Amino acid sequence: MKQNCKRMSALKVGETGTVQCISEKAALRRRLRELGLCDGAKVTCTLQGAHRDIAVYKICGAQIAVRDCDAQHVWVFVEVTP
Repeated sequence: MKQNCKRMSALKVGETGTVQCISEKAALRRRLRELGLCDGAKVTCTLQGAHRDIAVYKICGAQIAVRDCDAQHVWVFVEVTP
């Protein structure tokens, strides 16, 4: 199975990815890690706002809303079936 690397903000509803890396911005990195976004964590997009400016993600069993401008700083691997 192939893996595709993309930003977390690009996940579609129902799509799951594994966190690969997070932005180097210290304050943002710390805040995202406190939400459970650490390397290797599974993230599933469960809902998107009407204007795609915010989305709800399932992270470590919790539903967490993350702004698109913050989700763009998280890179995830998504399994792609041929």
